[in-house]
Amino acid sequence: MKTVVDLLLGFLAVNGVLAIAAASAVFASWHVAIAVSVLLALGLVAVSIVTRRFSLSWAALIAFAGGLIVSLELDDYAALRRSEVVRVASPAQATGEGRSFVFLRSVVRSDLQAEFKYETSRRGSQSGTIAWFYAAPLTDESWNSGEPVPAWAICRYKPCLADWAKGCGAAVPLPALHVDEYRQVVAVAEVEHGLQSVPGAPMLACVESPEAALAAQFEATRFALVFWNVTWLCGWLGFGIYRLVRPRPAPPPAPGRTVS
Repeated sequence: MKTVVDLLLGFLAVNGVLAIAAASAVFASWHVAIAVSVLLALGLVAVSIVTRRFSLSWAALIAFAGGLIVSLELDDYAALRRSEVVRVASPAQATGEGRSFVFLRSVVRSDLQAEFKYETSRRGSQSGTIAWFYAAPLTDESWNSGEPVPAWAICRYKPCLADWAKGCGAAVPLPALHVDEYRQVVAVAEVEHGLQSVPGAPMLACVESPEAALAAQFEATRFALVFWNVTWLCGWLGFGIYRLVRPRPAPPPAPGRTVS
């Protein structure tokens, strides 16, 4: 019976934290959602210690990690959902923050692209997390490098460079988490190629369409919810199996009897 109760409590704890973190991301911001996830996870650890239900500590760890990822994914989804879709002739008319654009004509100048390597702090000889960011001018066919850049195409993964060669029929706002890195890669491109940007030039992600980007972000959010539930369940089952198969110490001898 205790096992069933622990399973139910863990399920409610993980999904409760994920639900509250998701609501915080949608109605407030991902900063608030992460803070809420930390507080709730610490609360679960305290409850697990007081009640001696240590399976809740595992649930707290998963709830914190899941709350972090789900908060970021949902914040991106909410931003895309709020984004106004504007149809313009070229990226030169792509003005306004938080907007998505559909271009009549556009080109990504990959010949003027730049990359920026982001790395967290090192400890001893070990490197931290490494991520690459790429930027290239987002313009139309008539633009030349002597003119200010009207907009920037930004991406995080090298395979997206091949997508740039196909053009950029639509673009959406970038996730807010790495805004400093976006600015740095744009600065690198400006220095390397002697470019200047239009004041307030938007930094955008090229997509097939704003609707497709929204659908993909929804799937990413749903996957995150399922993944962390499955991770918690697998860990809980693994610990349960270990408890069943681990060697158990021999019972102490009965009082008044000796073991030869």
